[in-house]
Amino acid sequence: MPDNLKVGVIGAKIVLNTTITLTGFVSAKIYYKKPDSDVSTGSFTAVEESDTSISYTTVGSGELDVAGIWGWESYVVLSDFSGYGERVFDQIDPHL
Repeated sequence: MPDNLKVGVIGAKIVLNTTITLTGFVSAKIYYKKPDSDVSTGSFTAVEESDTSISYTTVGSGELDVAGIWGWESYVVLSDFSGYGERVFDQIDPHL
């Protein structure tokens, strides 16, 4: 994860390690949980970044819209497997 994630940034690249080799890659998502409540969750459609990681690049200023600690989890679909990767947490900083 980049160290400079800020609220409203367009072009921020979110990269998650899936902990498995992505042979037979079909699709992937990055699930998130926002820090503002237990119900602010969703997902981004991700692409294969490397043999074991997926990524999503923000395209709208409203995607990273809340400052605080976000939870992230990868989900991949392969030709012979589908499942979740590790959960990670990262700080999204406000602008000054």
